[in-house]
Amino acid sequence: MPPRRRVLVAGLTSVVAALSLAAVGVAAIPDAVAVPAPCHPDADGRPDCTVTEKQLTAAVPAERDLALSSLDIRLMPLGDSITYGVESSDRNGYRDELYDHLKGNARHVNFVGSVKTGSMSDNDHEGHPGDRIDEIAATADCSVPRYQPNVIALHAGTNDIGQNFALSSAPTRLRNLVDQTLADSPRATVLVAQLIPIGKAGLQSRVDAYNAALPGVVRDLQNEGKRVLLVDMSRVLVTDGLQNDAHPNDEGYAKMAAAWYESVLEATARGWIQAPLPENAPTGCTPGDSDDTALGTGWRNLGVIAPGYGGTPGRTIIAELNGDKRADYLQVYPDGSFRASANTVGTPGQPDWVDVGRYAPAAQTAVHGDEVRFADLNGDGRDDYLVVGSTSEVRAYLNVRGSGDTLAFVPWGIVFRVDSFNRNNLRFADVTGDGRDDLLRVGAEGAVHVYRNMWDPATERQAGEPQPPAWRLWLDWAGGTRGSSLEAVRLADADGDGRADYLQVSVEGAVHAFLNRGGGGNGGFQARYDWAHESGYPRPYIQFADISGDGRADYLVVYQGGAVRAWLNRGGN
Repeated sequence: MPPRRRVLVAGLTSVVAALSLAAVGVAAIPDAVAVPAPCHPDADGRPDCTVTEKQLTAAVPAERDLALSSLDIRLMPLGDSITYGVESSDRNGYRDELYDHLKGNARHVNFVGSVKTGSMSDNDHEGHPGDRIDEIAATADCSVPRYQPNVIALHAGTNDIGQNFALSSAPTRLRNLVDQTLADSPRATVLVAQLIPIGKAGLQSRVDAYNAALPGVVRDLQNEGKRVLLVDMSRVLVTDGLQNDAHPNDEGYAKMAAAWYESVLEATARGWIQAPLPENAPTGCTPGDSDDTALGTGWRNLGVIAPGYGGTPGRTIIAELNGDKRADYLQVYPDGSFRASANTVGTPGQPDWVDVGRYAPAAQTAVHGDEVRFADLNGDGRDDYLVVGSTSEVRAYLNVRGSGDTLAFVPWGIVFRVDSFNRNNLRFADVTGDGRDDLLRVGAEGAVHVYRNMWDPATERQAGEPQPPAWRLWLDWAGGTRGSSLEAVRLADADGDGRADYLQVSVEGAVHAFLNRGGGGNGGFQARYDWAHESGYPRPYIQFADISGDGRADYLVVYQGGAVRAWLNRGGN
């Protein structure tokens, strides 16, 4: 039996025995005293503290499993990166174990949400890494009315804790979120989880204070006749992968699944699970469409603009494939092939994706997916397929117009072998504004040398053969900035003038922009500090591409499973 399944079975065996469900029973006792904050000595460094005995318990007889057999469950996992499943080996987090046990007992089970990640078959959810309670509420404002779940599994507040964001109001904001979801899906039961522990120094005391406030929040909602239960997550320990992280390992996620399932049983026993209302058609609702966005007033929050393909994801790249000036979505697979969806006009700033198929331009040669890049080398507006060797030798396949919506590629041969350097230091971007992407060599501290793409269409062919570009070295196009690094540098057109700018991304997703006014020795750069405020997303997730077609690069968060979240560039801050 796989380890995750063993942990789940162990957890669920305790359900059939006599389970102590403090979370489920908290609000059922009107005069119960508040639950003291749990003690986590391994997180807080308080060896003298002792784990508080659960004060509010409820036994869950095995017959509650049987009560599920007549019910249809349409469940929305709602939250942040923990709901998403970050750090789980299969990217499912708790969702697959919870689904499996519900599927084995309920009449019908369907998980719903706008995001698809993980290896499980029904991998829909509404988990958004980095989101605070207010940002989760903005997403729920669109997704809950559409999907009409009758069960909502809500784990929210971890990013408020990590960002130290208005913590005194966090329980009230959570209550408002629960009220909002119940108004938008009137047949829903909301399962409100207390936060799992955080091993990062100084954060557990904040978690304890937040968790201690939740029983009162849930009790008040129940006293208003609302179907809300508190879910005790105290079985998840810091040793379940949380020593230096906010995300549990597989064992921790399995414990979460058991706690969620027990709360579904309790809701069933109370007769709260109602038949879900029909789902509604998409309305073009834009989550968080206001001037109050995480990045600042120069950005418009579009929410999740691409859910991913599902199944085992490839490496997600946003590139311009068909020459319409709107960046398209693609995933590159380990064999170097890729699947693409064209970005067609939808609601303003919100793409409609059209699948244009799977391609293997380099099928006759051995290619690994990590070697694949896309850049427009001949200035025709379509990014070409490039294979970059470990020493940055570049082999190109020109992206030519196919029939209908399809793509076509023709070999161009070796187009760069001027110098030898590590592939990880190589980037492509048009820094001169001539429409042809140049090749950039980025140093460990963020300095950039440019190899200018001097390809001339007038001499495209000699002796009937396509000729590769000539390259002209431009030393110190950018000298780097204080605090910059290879990992921090992005190159994208921030202001729509046709020239790629130098962007410095912090570990939490904030951006300083240095607008290209000619580059080193030719006009320099104009600094725009805090061009984008912190998004709370890890730096490796951040990409920039023009998804709206207005010429300005938009801020994209590309999740590991292939979903993409976007902020539209309205000029930046």
